[in-house]
Amino acid sequence: MEWYIRSNWLADYATRNCPYCFPCHSFTTRENVWTSKEFCYMRNLPRSLSIHETSATHIQSEVALKTS
Repeated sequence: MEWYIRSNWLADYATRNCPYCFPCHSFTTRENVWTSKEFCYMRNLPRSLSIHETSATHIQSEVALKTS
């Protein structure tokens, strides 16, 4: 639960219990584990969160979400 508090863009696909990136899922056409709701490697979550939230795709999606 603490990861959802730290990363306000993180959402959960309840039926699979896998987190995904809401802004990227909503505003990008790029397929990756953060948009396809397939991130299920919780052991790697801290590292993957930090890599994803500094990616150009994520930053562009965050801007699109906040300006839409």
